[in-house]
Order: sequence, then structure tokens, then C-alpha cells
Amino acid sequence: MGPVSQQWGGQGGQPWGQQGQQPWGQQWSRPGAAGNPWGGGTQPGPPQWGAQQSPQQWGGQPGQSKKSGGLGKVLLIAGGLVVAAVLGLVIWNLTQPQYKNDNYQIPPATANAPELPINENPAEWDAVLTRNALYQQTVDSPVRCQMNPERLDPDGTPEQVQAYLQQEMNCLYRVWGPTLDRTGKYHTFVPTVTVYTDSITTACGTKPKEPNAFYCGADQQLYFSMDMFRHPATDTARVHPVADFIMAHEYAHLLQGRVEIAGVRYQSADQLTKSEWLTLGRRNELQADCLAGMYTAAVAQSRGYGQTEVAAITALTQQIGDDSGGRTAPGDHGTMASREYWSQLGMSTTEVAKCNTYAASPDLVR
Repeated sequence: MGPVSQQWGGQGGQPWGQQGQQPWGQQWSRPGAAGNPWGGGTQPGPPQWGAQQSPQQWGGQPGQSKKSGGLGKVLLIAGGLVVAAVLGLVIWNLTQPQYKNDNYQIPPATANAPELPINENPAEWDAVLTRNALYQQTVDSPVRCQMNPERLDPDGTPEQVQAYLQQEMNCLYRVWGPTLDRTGKYHTFVPTVTVYTDSITTACGTKPKEPNAFYCGADQQLYFSMDMFRHPATDTARVHPVADFIMAHEYAHLLQGRVEIAGVRYQSADQLTKSEWLTLGRRNELQADCLAGMYTAAVAQSRGYGQTEVAAITALTQQIGDDSGGRTAPGDHGTMASREYWSQLGMSTTEVAKCNTYAASPDLVR
């Protein structure tokens, strides 16, 4: 299995996985701490999406992690309980008869994105990151998401795949549009998805031909390579939620731009040390994982997600961390355990505040 230079992420095509090093899906054996995505742990309360437990409640106080075995033990305990909440949330959603936002108008996709809101006052940057109006919102659930075809077809044409993923953008807008509208300050839109078969030149530069998907902050559009179907790690043809989660992660970066979060990181770049830049990058990427998990939960009922689908997403997040392949140097996307933790946390809640990685303990954004 050849390496995949993963370019998922923020403005300029920042990779999901360490830049220039992270192979997509390298070493797809599950980390020992992860366990069965549907087992382990005790259900924290009734099986309801939107459980009130915080990451610290699930995994113990981060400051105590060294005494209890370090980050691995913190995330092991947290992950087991979050997984139980995810299962309960899927079951709960599958029993709910009333879809939300069915009458929410979805505009046509546009390549002419609205201008990004930029906060140019450094005195307000911390508030943008840690006390954003988005964190005061809840995501409606369940939300109807009807896709056609039901499964992505690796033998299909780029036009067919593009049509499928454009439907995905409509679903993402139906979930996130009302959420941002309720802030009274921010709004999102439906971007285009470009499916490509060769190297591609965008406003964020030229990307080579390889299994890849990315959000370009310069034009606020999404891009998806047909080579994703041909890489055994992603397996998008067999388990469509993997492709759906990838797109949800990229759309989360668009959301971060629409609520000024992404702009703060790039505006402050010249004031940050390398370590600070990497830390801010991890908080950014792990938040995108968490928001993608929230979307997954919201559409679980209409998409018929069950154990197989959530396990596939969990396996994906476990294998794309900065420490996959035995790397030890700190990266800007988060470890395998951290990515699994935040994506599952998103799948277990409807409260956007739970995805506030910018206020999270350093132990949870390694």
C-alpha cells in the first residue's frame, strides 16, 4: 500500500496528517488502546445524544494524567465512555420519528463564496477562539439526509461522484445552516465540490494526483480526488460514511472560516513560535473532527448508520494521527488517540460547546 500525502485541512491545503509525511491510512491495525468501538466503558447515563459529561469528567482531570498512566490512559477511559455514548446516540436517533430542518431552504451551490468575516482586532482573538458565539448553539437532530446513489461507486464517472458529494454538501448545509443562523452573527453557504482525476491547480496552489480531499480557504471550495476510491485504506466504495466523514471534516474547516476561527490562526502566525503554531493547528484539526462527528450523529437516522459505519469512521480517525507509522515528533493535526476521542465526542453530543478544543486541556489536544 503506497503512501498518501494527505492534504485535508485548513487554508492553503494544509494536510490531515503531518505535512509531507502523513500517509493516508498507514498501518491500518487498530491501536491497542482503542478497543472495540462499540464495547468497553460504561454508558454515562441514559443513551441520549447530547450527554452532559465533559471530556474531563469522562477521562479524569487532565492534570492527573501522569499519576494515572498519562494521556493514553486518560483517552482510553474517555474513549470507552464516549463510544458507549455514541452507540446510545445512534440507537436513540434511529427511534426518533421527527426530522428537523426539513423546510430549511437550501440555496444552490456556488463557487462565488461570500466574503470571509475577518476579525482584525488582536484583543478579541482569544474570545473568537474560546468564547465564539457558535459554542452557544446546539445542532438539530435528527436531520434528513437522502443520498443517491446510496453507495459511492469506484467504477462510476467523476461526474457521478461529484453529484453524490454535492448532495452531501446540501446535507451539511441543512445541519449547519440553522446552527450558524441562530448565532445572529454568522452564516454559512453551500460550496461546490470538484472531483478530479489528475493533478489540480486551485486558488491554494497545485495538488498532485493522489488519494486526497481538501478544503481551500482561498476560494472556500472543496476538492475530492477519484484516487480516494483506489486506496485500500479509505475503502470509500465499501463504507460510504468514510467519504461522508471526510467531506464533513472539510466542511468543518469552511465553518471555522465563516465564524472567524480560522482567520485568527493565520493572522497571528507571525507572532507564534513553531510549537505554538503546531498546538493551534491541532486544536483546529481536532475541532474539525469533533464537528464532523456532530454532523454524523445528526444524519445517522436517515442514513441508517449503525455499528459498521461508526466503526469504519473510528478506524479512520485512529490511523491518520500525527503519531501513525511510529512517528514521535509533535504534529499539527493530533495523535491517533486524540483524533478518535474528539470525533467520538462529536458523535455523542448536540452541544457545539463540547467541540471547543481551544479551551480544552493540553492533554486532550496532543
